[in-house]
Amino acid sequence: MACQPAAAVMDEQALLGLNPNADARYRQRAMAYFEQLKESQDAWEVCAEALAKGIYSDDHVKFFCFQVLEHQIRFRHAGLSAVQQQLIRETLMKWLQCQLMNAQPEKPFIRNKAAQVFALTFIMEYLTLWPKFFFDILTLVGLNPHGVDVYLRTLMAIDAEVVDRDILHTAEVVVVVVVVVISSYTQQRSPSRVYFSTCPVTHRAENIERVVFTIIQGAVDFPDPIAQKTCFIILSKLVELWGGKDGMVGFPDFIYKHIVPACFLAPLKPTFDLSDAQTVLTLSECALTLKMIHLKRGPEFIQFLQQDYLPSLQVSPEISQELCQVLQQPDVKVLKNYIKAFFQRAKLFVNLLLSQMSVEELREEACDCLFEIINKGMDPVDKTKLVESLCQVLQSAGFFNVEQEEDVDFLAKFSRLVNGMGQSLVLSWTKLAKAGSVKEAAETLQALEAKVPLLLQLLVHEDDDISANIVGFCYEYLHVLKQLPQLTDQQKANIEAIMLAVMKKLTYDDEYNFENEGEDEAMFVEYRKQLKMLLDRLAQVSPELLLEAVRRVFTNTMQAWQSAAFMEVEVAIRLLYMLGEALPASHGAHFSGDSAKTSALQDMMRTLVSCGVSSYQHTSVSLEFFETVVRYDKFFIVEPQHIPNVLMAFLDQRGLRHNSPKVRSRVAYLFSRFIKTLQ
Repeated sequence: MACQPAAAVMDEQALLGLNPNADARYRQRAMAYFEQLKESQDAWEVCAEALAKGIYSDDHVKFFCFQVLEHQIRFRHAGLSAVQQQLIRETLMKWLQCQLMNAQPEKPFIRNKAAQVFALTFIMEYLTLWPKFFFDILTLVGLNPHGVDVYLRTLMAIDAEVVDRDILHTAEVVVVVVVVVISSYTQQRSPSRVYFSTCPVTHRAENIERVVFTIIQGAVDFPDPIAQKTCFIILSKLVELWGGKDGMVGFPDFIYKHIVPACFLAPLKPTFDLSDAQTVLTLSECALTLKMIHLKRGPEFIQFLQQDYLPSLQVSPEISQELCQVLQQPDVKVLKNYIKAFFQRAKLFVNLLLSQMSVEELREEACDCLFEIINKGMDPVDKTKLVESLCQVLQSAGFFNVEQEEDVDFLAKFSRLVNGMGQSLVLSWTKLAKAGSVKEAAETLQALEAKVPLLLQLLVHEDDDISANIVGFCYEYLHVLKQLPQLTDQQKANIEAIMLAVMKKLTYDDEYNFENEGEDEAMFVEYRKQLKMLLDRLAQVSPELLLEAVRRVFTNTMQAWQSAAFMEVEVAIRLLYMLGEALPASHGAHFSGDSAKTSALQDMMRTLVSCGVSSYQHTSVSLEFFETVVRYDKFFIVEPQHIPNVLMAFLDQRGLRHNSPKVRSRVAYLFSRFIKTLQ
């Protein structure tokens, strides 16, 4: 049934001018009446009465009444008496109650204007005059579809008035958390994305989704403990309303994926000062949220904590069991008293680990422990926060100054830790990019690229074990760059820096024993294979940069090969050889097709066979020369004039008559392959 009309004194003649088809005289009178109601101290109250009692059925009159209320709230709210402010609140709630009783909903433009007035009232009165704004509305509307519709429109109006204007102030930011409630009105399975796909209002679902995660982030990161406390109060209320067994499908998953992590990550933040009185009050509300989750989910929640979540935080089984026992105590004061000690111990554990990084006897084990923490499965946004938090602490403690560290055993462990952090960021970016979370993916990419300078320090370190431990991160970072539509100048500079690092690390050292290769030599050969993978990936990301870099190194080295060390000459030829696989061609046809690539390879091959480097007196250079000649055997079809000189190199003391049996054996095989090509 509809709300029953009652008498109200309004200028009926002026109201006729609200109709779009009214003549100019009536429209002018309506405008004058509107100005009169706006400027009067109390004449607007007749509009409030009309809305509260549902006096008028004409949509234009209803819209007019909401416009008058909007003006009073937006421009004159501070000048209204307490009684008048209370009248506005009562008017809105009575109008909303009428919507629950009506068989048909109001027209969309009426509902939108009503939502705007609700939103303005919220901005003016929330946390001061109307702190139970959301509680009152949620209690009234329940699951009534007409009420739900107005509630959702109100949330989006708040988003438009507050969030979109980038004025997320202390009191205002906490409101956005209630958008989570939207998920309880749908029957979808995914709590983070498609919850909103069947909402009565869907044209701004993308804004709702953005706001949901903004407030979860605010609950964890917001610097004001009062705002954080309010966030947890609202979270607890949402769990109470929608987290039970009879709640909406999907909301329990949302609790476990987002609300539970917020309850633990916020107190574990370094900025969460457990000695501050306001922060302790926030912690109490956090504890109440956990208690409410237990009340609504029961043993299922305890099992989740013990088997999944707490182990991911490296909480010991004993402490985990202790916390779960306290959660199950009927007296909530027990939990409030315990929770501070719990987080003090948890923080102490992390701080202890970090402190051990400075103890020579323990820091390698501390690195291993932090590595295991980083590798635990987590939500991608939370994982990014965890990595960034750890990096900030490590950097402030001076651990990023790799060049000043002399303990290579520790650096090998530290390099492995950095590799784990980098790969975790890559995985987070991949998940966020696939999910279409543009803002979060961009933030994770920014965090990822901030680690590149540290990556380069470790990659070029003279100890190959330290360098090898970071190759995985480097490879996956290049894979990320490969997927980007366009590279920035900084990303191009990063690629070139990685190229130079790989070229440097491919170089043999003086201690390599070519005549009696043992375990150390075998390890370097394997390490070279890893570097080759990086070179191949570099070619996929930017073949032009790689080709130009190799050409520059090769040309400079060949111009002075007589005075260069053997390792410099060998690696220059080796790079030319590797280009054959890094820049693949069908059936080895490297000298046809792309003119830039063909010209560069042809110039380098011409230099190789004509500069005399085949006479260099070192087995590694000799072997690399012949390997490269056979790799690019199609070159001699294009420039056959070089065949005689190369044949002489195969047949004299540079090849088949070399004093090294190893060289003679390999050259014999390569010569047979070369001859077959020339036939």
